[in-house]
Amino acid sequence: NIADMEKIPGVTQIGDEFAIIGEGAEFPNFGVSEDYQHVTFKSKRGGIVPVTKEAVLFDLTGKLLDHCRRLGDYLGLNKEKRIIDATIDENAGAVSAVAGGHRYHWKDTSYASFQSTTPWINIKTGNGLVDYRDVENAWLLLVQITDPYTGEPIRIQPKHLIVTPQNVMSAYRTLRATNVQMHAGGYNASANVLDTHSPSPLGAVPVLQGLQVVTSQQLAARAGTDTDWWLGDLSKAVRYYSNWDISTEEAPANNSEMFRRDIIFQYKASEQGCAAVIDPRYLV
Repeated sequence: NIADMEKIPGVTQIGDEFAIIGEGAEFPNFGVSEDYQHVTFKSKRGGIVPVTKEAVLFDLTGKLLDHCRRLGDYLGLNKEKRIIDATIDENAGAVSAVAGGHRYHWKDTSYASFQSTTPWINIKTGNGLVDYRDVENAWLLLVQITDPYTGEPIRIQPKHLIVTPQNVMSAYRTLRATNVQMHAGGYNASANVLDTHSPSPLGAVPVLQGLQVVTSQQLAARAGTDTDWWLGDLSKAVRYYSNWDISTEEAPANNSEMFRRDIIFQYKASEQGCAAVIDPRYLV
């Protein structure tokens, strides 16, 4: 049933099982095993805006129908908030998929996305976004997260730097800096101070090149802070599962509501889907 919880099948990684094979010896067999997770049921959301003949007649703004036609925009806003909540694991959706939430529900167990201990560590405190060293700290944490089956570091190239609007300028300054200046020692007038200039490491390290800054006007409010930020691959961490995307309809002329109730305009917006955390190991 497409309206129920959905089981997402998967296959484990093989890992590094290789050993030396003697001459004429038989090659060993490697294998994989079942892996799976669940995402919650896909909920239908929507509404209808009915407008009466009197409302149109006495509208002195000239904006009534235009604002009513924005119903689909606000359904999109609702969807944006839920996707943000899944990304940062906050608010009403931060419950198990069994309870209708967005949380990572892996092999019948639900996990909060951000962990400070096992089974993975992807929280870095005291690391406000100021310069390349803060990105480095987050990246070093990300590359130490291991595959639960092989024990090897997961293979990830960070693609997204997710920030609140308050951190957008800091993010671009950090990513686009062309020069880093390091001082060895202080500025004691009697000492010779070593001053070293070099290109920004973020432009030189291939794995960190091309980071995309992602933001939303809703992010700080949904997170309850304007200083948190996230590094990783959003496309591998969170997905939106949809039966149908946002659709809008306008009621035809001469419908029964127009005849019976003088409702001369009706606008409807709807969608059915859910946001789900697919693998929180891809975000710090």
